[in-house]
Amino acid sequence: MPRLGADELGVEAIQAGRAPFYRFSYGGYHIAMNTTQDQTFQYKCPATGTGIDCVTGAKTALPKMRQVGPGQTVILFDPDARA
Repeated sequence: MPRLGADELGVEAIQAGRAPFYRFSYGGYHIAMNTTQDQTFQYKCPATGTGIDCVTGAKTALPKMRQVGPGQTVILFDPDARA
């Protein structure tokens, strides 16, 4: 579990403010990042239709539920978002 704040006055913890899981969308890209070493998260892309898995290059169903394992990042591209 990420630590918040500092243990001592004036000394920041390296993990301060780091979330275990991030997901965001920008310009047709949908990204999910797992920053943990021991947890798996589920991610469902908010887009519909077919897109591209940028890690593998394969076409994929965007709204499919995905498991994002420890240290993994999922990057999906929705070409319809740019049409």
